[in-house]
Amino acid sequence: MKFVGVSVFLIALKWTWSLALCEPVVDARTHVQVQQELRGIISQVISQLRPSATHLKFNSIWTEDLGDNILRAHFNYSFKDQDESGEEVMQTEEGFGTLNRIKDERNSDTNAWSLDEVTVSQEVIDFKKGVVIAPKGE
Repeated sequence: MKFVGVSVFLIALKWTWSLALCEPVVDARTHVQVQQELRGIISQVISQLRPSATHLKFNSIWTEDLGDNILRAHFNYSFKDQDESGEEVMQTEEGFGTLNRIKDERNSDTNAWSLDEVTVSQEVIDFKKGVVIAPKGE
């Protein structure tokens, strides 16, 4: 009976060791490239949609592998802008984007990704000067 228990333990140990040493589907260089490209896309979109925005700062950006051909890129960034009355506000946005690998039949080494979905899950606006809210008629 001891022999069976030891055998099961050794097989499980070998299996977990092989999992730890296997090559990742998406290498670290690809993760870095996707993060840099996403940072550039976000910067470009903010400059187009909010031309008065300044001091863009990426608080965090990281990617995770969701499968063979899918990555999820998480981001958190902030920038200064002006509200309707001209007061300066600090806006922080957090979210994620889903990327799918693009298959190229001619070149299997191609490392292209398609940004298929972007979700902003949290948006925070920090007013430098408080906003007074009063009911109408008072």
